[in-house]
Amino acid sequence: MVTKFEKELHKHKSRMQDPDTASHVWTHLLTQAERQRLRSLEEEYQEGRTIGIWMRAKNVSHELAIIQLARAHGLPLIDYSWLLSMIDQEEPVTELVSGRPHWDLERGKLFFEGKVIRRVLRIRQATGIVAILNEFQELGWPESIDDPLPGERDPNRLGQTLRRLRDGLTKINFRRNGSGDGVIWNTND
Repeated sequence: MVTKFEKELHKHKSRMQDPDTASHVWTHLLTQAERQRLRSLEEEYQEGRTIGIWMRAKNVSHELAIIQLARAHGLPLIDYSWLLSMIDQEEPVTELVSGRPHWDLERGKLFFEGKVIRRVLRIRQATGIVAILNEFQELGWPESIDDPLPGERDPNRLGQTLRRLRDGLTKINFRRNGSGDGVIWNTND
């Protein structure tokens, strides 16, 4: 008899194995260093499909690769935590997207390099900060985004929101772009 856990793993594995998902993972979820350690996308896909690429890039088990990829593609936190508990993992070994931040709205935490670098305690009051972090997360952490704040664009309001967002950050930085109508993030190297 197939368990609920096995059904869930199979469902998520099936969703991840197509070439388009593999290409997205390769381009948006792996770091440049991880891609350089591997062969070409085509060779890696031939050998192990999307799950195999993740396993080799992140050095994780087959089950953990499926679960992490499912989370990166929208698996709710409660389901993610349950699946991790079924393989005796309380938290992922490393952040899902190494080299890029990860915003977890449900927990109000911004992660970078596997560590919480910013907590947003009052999600409902911090609408501007949440809008910026949600937009970056939804788009896969591109270098820049357009101003996501509701209402008319206001460079002063965006600047004030970014100052509050930067409060206490040490590993990454957020700032307005040159025209003041967008947001750029980068590391503090």
